[in-house]
Amino acid sequence: MPPPQKKNPLGPTGRTVADNVRRLRGDMQYVKLAARLEELGRPIPTLGLRKIESYERRVDADDLVALAVALGVSPVSLLVPLDSDTKETPVAATGVSETTAERLWKWMRADEPINGASDGLALFEFITSATPIWRALQVAEGIKQLAELDRIERDMKSDDEHVAASARRRLDELRHEYGDD
Repeated sequence: MPPPQKKNPLGPTGRTVADNVRRLRGDMQYVKLAARLEELGRPIPTLGLRKIESYERRVDADDLVALAVALGVSPVSLLVPLDSDTKETPVAATGVSETTAERLWKWMRADEPINGASDGLALFEFITSATPIWRALQVAEGIKQLAELDRIERDMKSDDEHVAASARRRLDELRHEYGDD
């Protein structure tokens, strides 16, 4: 009979979650946090909370969300090191080679890929696959508006007065539409 399989060790993201729970709990007693979690329908007893903070208990996705609600933060706030002094501070996350605090934060928020690819197509593909459809549609609409503004700017510099006047009218329409009169 083969020896029992060992669990994966707690990785850097698991340790970050534990550290953030400890930091955000502050001087709140374990029993108070446990009571909040009980009220939310995701009980974690005080011993479980102690084990989380001492890296002895993993936090699953449901625990993560409940802990975030109970501590009054976003789940992302538990997943990234929040004690970084600068955006350039090197941080670690499970499956990610060392990166900066800012890049990890942007990736966790689905603002940009973890590798920082910033060309338009790579960024658009990331956002459309990493966000809900409604958000991807917002991004697509924003890109469309930026393209229109680029065209308007180009047309306003035209030597053809009719083209330039038409561009100015369209810019005025957009300003009125978006309340920037």
